[in-house]
Amino acid sequence: MALKTDDIFQTRTEMQKRSHLEGFEFISRPNQVYYDQMPERIGDALAKEQYKQIEQLDLLVDKDDQGILLQIFTKPPGDRATVFFEIIERVDCMKDSSWSIGTGCGMRRVW
Repeated sequence: MALKTDDIFQTRTEMQKRSHLEGFEFISRPNQVYYDQMPERIGDALAKEQYKQIEQLDLLVDKDDQGILLQIFTKPPGDRATVFFEIIERVDCMKDSSWSIGTGCGMRRVW
């Protein structure tokens, strides 16, 4: 289930604060190469501070000609892997209201 946020940094931080209450567990972070190569892949669309926050919060990022997709996935909340949550923030993606970003098709397996 995808949940949209306007501030994924704050949302991720708040969800992490509640993880000790048997709340949300997140998937494992990508390898370090993913974060090291991110500025090269994404470019100046994000500020240096945002790159630092993305790495600190284990976020995933995708970019295409329409904008940026920031996302994080939870582990399935129950003992059966039938559902998980995806938290997403779209940056500069709605310039053309007839367009909507895909499902992160540029994302690749990084774990």
